[in-house]
Amino acid sequence: MIGRSPTSKFVIAAVGIAIAAYYFLVNPASFLLFPTCPFYSATDLLCPACGGQRSMHHLVHGRVAMAFEANALLIPGALYAIVGMVFNTGKGNSESGRSVLAKIYGPRAFVAIAAAAFVYAVVRNLV
Repeated sequence: MIGRSPTSKFVIAAVGIAIAAYYFLVNPASFLLFPTCPFYSATDLLCPACGGQRSMHHLVHGRVAMAFEANALLIPGALYAIVGMVFNTGKGNSESGRSVLAKIYGPRAFVAIAAAAFVYAVVRNLV
C-alpha cells in the first residue's frame, strides 16, 4: 500500500511539491507543452478532468475562486487524496481508525466518486 514506509512518504511529498512548483511557474493556458483533453477534442464535451491543469495553476497561486471555476472537482478531490495519504500510515492506527479509512477509501467510495464525477460532467456540459 502506498505511504507505509518513510521513504515512500518522502517520495510522494517530493513529487507533490515538484508538481505544485511546476504549476506555480508555468501557466497551462499559455504553454503548449500541456496536452489538450482527447475526450474534449473528439466530442467538444468537457470531461470531469477538463480544466484541472488551469485549476491547479490558480490554486497554487491562491486564487481559489478561479480554481473552482476552472474545475470544481479538483479542490475536493485533492483534499480527499491528501487526507487519504496522510492518514494511511498503516502502523499505529486503531482498528476503528482502519475501519473508517476502509469505508472512506474503499470500493463503495470509488463507486460514489465515479458517480459524482459522471454527474459533474453531465451538469457542466448542460450549463
